[in-house]
Amino acid sequence: MKKRVFMLLVLVMLASLLFAGGQAEKVGKAKINVWGCFSELQAPLDKAVEVFMQENPEAQVEVLVFDLRDFEAKVAATAPMGQAADVIIMDHSLTARYAKAGILSAAPTDIEKMVNTPGRYLSAAPEKASYQGKAVGLPFFGGGPALFYNKDYLSEAGLSKPPATVDDLYDYTVKLSKKDAAGNLTRAGYSIRLTGPAGGSQKWAFVTNQLLGGDFIEYGKAPDTFYGNLDNEESAEALLWHVKLLHGPDKSDDWALKHDAEGFAAGAVAMFMRESWVIPFMKENAPNINYGIAYQPRDKYWRIYDWLVNACVPESGKQKSVAWEFARVMQNEEVMEVLYTDSGWIPSRRDISFSSVVAAEPRFKPFIEIPSGAEIYFEVNASSYTELWTRVGEIVQEAYRDAGLLDNLSGCRAVVKKANDIANQILKDSNEYGE
Repeated sequence: MKKRVFMLLVLVMLASLLFAGGQAEKVGKAKINVWGCFSELQAPLDKAVEVFMQENPEAQVEVLVFDLRDFEAKVAATAPMGQAADVIIMDHSLTARYAKAGILSAAPTDIEKMVNTPGRYLSAAPEKASYQGKAVGLPFFGGGPALFYNKDYLSEAGLSKPPATVDDLYDYTVKLSKKDAAGNLTRAGYSIRLTGPAGGSQKWAFVTNQLLGGDFIEYGKAPDTFYGNLDNEESAEALLWHVKLLHGPDKSDDWALKHDAEGFAAGAVAMFMRESWVIPFMKENAPNINYGIAYQPRDKYWRIYDWLVNACVPESGKQKSVAWEFARVMQNEEVMEVLYTDSGWIPSRRDISFSSVVAAEPRFKPFIEIPSGAEIYFEVNASSYTELWTRVGEIVQEAYRDAGLLDNLSGCRAVVKKANDIANQILKDSNEYGE
């Protein structure tokens, strides 16, 4: 009897060793590819590889990072064919789009528990990392805009503090713009997003949300339905607000000027709204610019945009378990700190204190601390997101060029109605429309 028990134990041990060895060999020799949606993700992903390799020294991890539009095009061309990377780092709108198409794998049970652990992530993360109630991504980073302003330019104009309201922002923009002797603008008071229609929609909405108290695409009553929210006076007023700064006596921005972070770093822009990645960008590219960062200006409402990027694993991947393990390693505190300090993006985790990062660079504060009275909003999880934001942006940016809309609220009403009708048609075509 003892001999039989002994033999049984030996067989169990051998089976366990063979199983463990097989698993170790499979994981150890696995090769996975990781694609990131921003070039500034190189350093944090390199750190994730370093941590991952400590436990999997024989593994191979290839990381490729892209500019956002190149990334979107690459994923669109390869993911439906099952040829994308093993780990794809994409925003919540793409997560919804590819989950709806059946391209993303459902997260393992332990990852699902991580996503839904109260307090681990910002409150919206479980929804934005899930599709139809099932986690399909692991939250990585995000963050919305704040107002970057050149302190020296404000001081020259006799302005002692940054603008707090949309009306203030308009007044400051006019005062801070600068012209040469021929009357040509040489400095934008406020940099308006004039190119890139999808991003242009988003940045236009930074103003519309404060007037409207909602975004220009809203959730319908039924799950996974949405409707256009542009056909209203407030959206027209927001369009007029921008048109007045591009034409007429208050002209304070122009297509000929440098824009966005590049313009701000070159001293050609006094103010603009952008995310926290601009902080390390300025440190590298314009260390001598004396600038501050303030909360996004408010109006009747105070709505601050936020955003979420997930690590997702395609269903077609041949190394899904290894890919999910790498996604888990991306959550490591060391990786999160490199992400924050090097890329400037805000980690989605909220169970880690980043007080040392904020202490070293206090200008991160408006991005990590929510001001009292402000409402954080996220864009909807529509699978037709890219087409929606692009088409609306094209209409808005075309209207920016129309000087005939100056002081023409009824004309602006016609523009936003057109945008609204097109948005609703896109939603109907994708079977996502519902009020």
